[in-house]
Amino acid sequence: MQTMELTAEQFLVERDEEGKILNPRGKRIERADVADLLITIPAFGRVLVPLIVKPQTAEGLYPLRDGHRRLAAAGFLGGAMSLPALIVEAEGGAGMDFAMMLALNTARQQLKPSQIARGLIRLVEDHQWNEKRAAERSE
Repeated sequence: MQTMELTAEQFLVERDEEGKILNPRGKRIERADVADLLITIPAFGRVLVPLIVKPQTAEGLYPLRDGHRRLAAAGFLGGAMSLPALIVEAEGGAGMDFAMMLALNTARQQLKPSQIARGLIRLVEDHQWNEKRAAERSE
């Protein structure tokens, strides 16, 4: 794993027709969704927790695995802010990306058991993981 500083333009992320960042479920991230970050980022002068990215593409961009809200908040704040990024190489496609995001969100915030269960069900149903593999990733 390698850590580096990237500008917002270096991240490969899904956007809507207006250029707003979409979360992994395809929902537009609005200012109200990142109100907490719009306070903490200026207070500390930067994003504190690194965004998780895949290795650089041939186009020179870094596909975002985790950190959509932090990236959107940085965009709302404007300016040429650099963002910490951790490059994580992991095989497994979209299922592994989702499993990583679920694990990081579980560690970062107090998720309800029902939210974790819905995430594990998505791994099984949407990403064709078997129950054993999903359970191992949730520990």
